[in-house]
Amino acid sequence: MARNRSIPLERDANNKLDTVSMWWYKRDVERRSYTTAQAAAMIGVSRQALYTWIAEGKIDAPKTTTLGQRTMRFWTKAQIVAAKKFKGTQKRGRVPKEK
Repeated sequence: MARNRSIPLERDANNKLDTVSMWWYKRDVERRSYTTAQAAAMIGVSRQALYTWIAEGKIDAPKTTTLGQRTMRFWTKAQIVAAKKFKGTQKRGRVPKEK
């Protein structure tokens, strides 16, 4: 019989995970989500393209998570599929300037 090994996550006053919780969180999250670089590769665009789409409000941004000194976004399969659909609506090349 499999045991449930999840433990409660301990956060400090700044909403950062403590060291042990950070390890468990990272282990569990890595099993079911993807980093921005991995998501970009799956979608077929650059990381910068994803950041640009997020900044322009064209796609919903995954929630940020602070792991130690780093702030990361973890993408789910559903978010990657939504970004792929958005990519399909984009035309190649630059947008012409209006005169």
